[in-house]
Amino acid sequence: MQDLWQIILLKVFFQSFPALSAIPEGLPAVVTIILSIGVTAMSKRQALIRKLTAVETTGEPTEAALVGYAYALGMSKNDLVKASPRIGEAPFDSGRKIMSTVHKTASGIVQYTKGVADMVLADDNFATIVNAVEEGKKIYDNVCKVLQFQLSTNMSEVIIMFVASILNFQLLEPVHLLWINMVTDSLPGLALGMEKAEGNLMKRKPRATTDGIFSHGAGFDMAWQGIYLAIVELAAYVIGYRLEVGSFENMFFGGADGYCINAMSMAFLTVNFAEMMCAINMRSRTGSIFSKSMFKNMNWWLVGAFAVTTALTLIAVYLPGLSDEVFDIERGTFQTDELLISAGLAASTIPVFEIGKAIRRAVERKKERNAA
Repeated sequence: MQDLWQIILLKVFFQSFPALSAIPEGLPAVVTIILSIGVTAMSKRQALIRKLTAVETTGEPTEAALVGYAYALGMSKNDLVKASPRIGEAPFDSGRKIMSTVHKTASGIVQYTKGVADMVLADDNFATIVNAVEEGKKIYDNVCKVLQFQLSTNMSEVIIMFVASILNFQLLEPVHLLWINMVTDSLPGLALGMEKAEGNLMKRKPRATTDGIFSHGAGFDMAWQGIYLAIVELAAYVIGYRLEVGSFENMFFGGADGYCINAMSMAFLTVNFAEMMCAINMRSRTGSIFSKSMFKNMNWWLVGAFAVTTALTLIAVYLPGLSDEVFDIERGTFQTDELLISAGLAASTIPVFEIGKAIRRAVERKKERNAA
């Protein structure tokens, strides 16, 4: 029994190391680029922000509460200005990180000091605040979409590599995982960051500052979507093995040396296609991708990323010298029907994820009715 446990531990902790390459190495770079693009777009709308939460969450209510309380007491801004006129000021600078104003009052000279503003307007139009809030919500929404896309897809990669290690068969080569992370994850992820604001974005309630990326069911969605992707990708290997070998015998636990090239090729293609389908689904985390607003606000960056990634993947599979020498796919043995099966399995994610989003919308509507 002790020897059995030692074997299991060796399988889990040593042969599962290839799964570490499924960690989304490009995620920090993708999120940084998305934030940079978003802040640049916000500056073009005449607003600069210090923290994203200043325009995306409920924000700091203190100043609004003070203004409301002053009005409730019958205080007038004009009367206050006359009673304590400003005679001097020290504007904000990077050294003090505060601003001060000096006023003359009946009791003497008074200085008022305030910390750096969370938002700076480049004009005197208060509509700019609305623009900044809209842009901030869009930035946060897109970052969450990218995080859900990359975490769910990479979770599926970790699952399938773990299963392959336990059952002792070769599902993907390290070069396959490297390709998936550097090409299939990164290009659609960047394109998702270019998504336009959804139609109901400004109608949503501000999120609390304590909410994280896993709040409001997002973590649950990442989990079940990652599990479903893993099931589809493992199914591709099983089907590919059956097509090449003609039976399911010796598929696992080292049978046929645990190596089946066409089955591995089908799994590789299915992972690539499924993750691209997942990116398309992530255009809206709760809304249907078949709604009119999705077609009206078409994300052509994502369309381009889909086309480029598909073309590059097919080149990797079929181009002589690249497919056999680098990706270990035997030229001429991978048939069209296997390609179509891989594409069909990947496409199944669209209706399944749409059903999941429809259920979530129904649950949210029920909560709102109960709350009312």
